[in-house]
Amino acid sequence: MNKTITLLFALMLSASAALAQQPLPYPTDTIDGQVFYKYTPEKSIGLYRISKMFGVSQDDIIRYNPQLEQRGPRLDEILLIPYKKLEQAEKTERIEEPQTKDPAPAPVARQDSIRSLPKADEHLKQNDISQISIFNSIDTVVRTIDTIVRPAAAIRLAMILPLRADAIERDGGDERFFDFYMGSLLAVKQAVDKGISIEMHTYDIEKGSNKIYQLANDSFIRHADAIIGPAYADQVAAIAPIAKADSTWLLIPFTSNVQDIDNNPYIMQFNPTAEEDAETMARYIAGRENDINIVVVEADKDNIPYSIRTLQNKLKEKNIPLTTVTLRQILADSLFTSLSDSAENILLFNTEKYSNLQILMPHIALANQTYLITLMSQYSWQKENIPIGQIYTSVFADTTSTQNTEYQAMWQRYYTFSPHHTLPRYDLLGYDLTSHIISLLAELQDIADDNYKEYLLKRTYNGIQSTIRYERAAENGGYINKGIQIITR
Repeated sequence: MNKTITLLFALMLSASAALAQQPLPYPTDTIDGQVFYKYTPEKSIGLYRISKMFGVSQDDIIRYNPQLEQRGPRLDEILLIPYKKLEQAEKTERIEEPQTKDPAPAPVARQDSIRSLPKADEHLKQNDISQISIFNSIDTVVRTIDTIVRPAAAIRLAMILPLRADAIERDGGDERFFDFYMGSLLAVKQAVDKGISIEMHTYDIEKGSNKIYQLANDSFIRHADAIIGPAYADQVAAIAPIAKADSTWLLIPFTSNVQDIDNNPYIMQFNPTAEEDAETMARYIAGRENDINIVVVEADKDNIPYSIRTLQNKLKEKNIPLTTVTLRQILADSLFTSLSDSAENILLFNTEKYSNLQILMPHIALANQTYLITLMSQYSWQKENIPIGQIYTSVFADTTSTQNTEYQAMWQRYYTFSPHHTLPRYDLLGYDLTSHIISLLAELQDIADDNYKEYLLKRTYNGIQSTIRYERAAENGGYINKGIQIITR
């Protein structure tokens, strides 16, 4: 069934008020001349959603249910919800003494620009996905996508990102979170167009973990179906216990340093661990052992990165022969002494910094004229002009082949700017991960069979930029994406 949505906050409020004018299917009671609905909260419904369902403010609900000032609604209680329309009628019939009313507090959050970027709403074209505001506060959330239909049936998504909307100075990497967010919005819009009800709140948590701890008291967070984000390891450590306590899926898009993955069954970690990356590459090499010659180049003996040390150990475990050469040998153009003329020679440098290799590239390119040489590369090196073939692991497809006309048409329809990144496309990351979690939640809602739930969680999802395939990190742990690809260029 198609469900109409609005992204305009004013329209959302007026639509909710219009719904409230119609009697709702709940028992009523009259107390001191005021008509109330007697409402028993449904599972995973918060104060905000109740207020929108009945068309009354959260303050009015708390006024007649003071316990809600300290906690969220519970399944075993009956709430008194004032029937707004009849309340106004009663007031016109009674003569009351004027009461002094405190002025409404000023809003905590304000719409602001993204520093070093145009304003958020300047990124958007004037259509049904316009008027998206970024707020630098967790006290006032951005109601980015909200359904006009009864929200109890909606999938609730909490987006937690360090957008840093109010930062005086912005880091070069800040735009990746903004791109991720914009791609996620397209995924939500597409899902709603297909008939899926979604309520999404966005929280700008900046860089530290202080604001994360404040989210423990946020009603929407505590009743969300999934939390997307945050970005940094310390933030993940702060939000993970909340997600576990509330049985809320926690999707981690950026970091692979997730300490609770082995004992929190609700974590979904997109970035694989160094061990998973190394195991994938080692299996690939072992499968071609007879036509691959691995040459380890000692660029830095004392500071070998953990990921490369792990790969070397995995190769040794699989009894893959390793030949070692030094930088001096390459500079002396004697690399050929370690190369094979009947196999593909893969050079494995024990550094993750391409700047350490640049001086060697002319010498390697010279040897490549006689021998088949491939560089064991890093994903981050793809921006460099490397004169020889490369092989590396990645959870992202080769960007040269990343073409999706439907997605590009959506982007051009709604946005006035181009994504800030090309390698990887963080907007595509946001789109893929959000599309996947929405599809999972839509299927998991009515399933009681744990085995079938596990099947759905482990089922491969083919996105535009990423193939997502989750596996358990431990028996009682969360899930790690193992959709790792071997990329050759």
